[in-house]
Amino acid sequence: MFTMRKRGDLVDPQSRRAHPRTLLSLPAQLYLPAEQTAQSCVVTDLSAGGACLTCEDVPPLSAFVILHIQGFGRFEAVTAHFREGVLGVRFIVREARRVRLETQIAAFLNEGVEAAALCGMEGVAR
Repeated sequence: MFTMRKRGDLVDPQSRRAHPRTLLSLPAQLYLPAEQTAQSCVVTDLSAGGACLTCEDVPPLSAFVILHIQGFGRFEAVTAHFREGVLGVRFIVREARRVRLETQIAAFLNEGVEAAALCGMEGVAR
């Protein structure tokens, strides 16, 4: 069953998200393979489904990107939205990697970026 909303009704964005967001500020690198460019950026929030970041040169929407976040690793993603100077990306990851990212986020919240990096190494073929 669908519920109708009146125009102007506010909906909390967190209620629509599949994964809870964690506010943070971590250095990262954003690669745009189609243009063979890379730039430094800052990840401002992170979830198992994606991230928001600030960067100097904003890639086009729906572009394939690779985001490398300090302590969390590398993520293939697609640019999803750009609002008020913040770029949102949606991760393209398998379920096992999504679960590992959730563990990394919990470790980060409890013990910091070093713990997140260690959790990210578990289960990775060396």
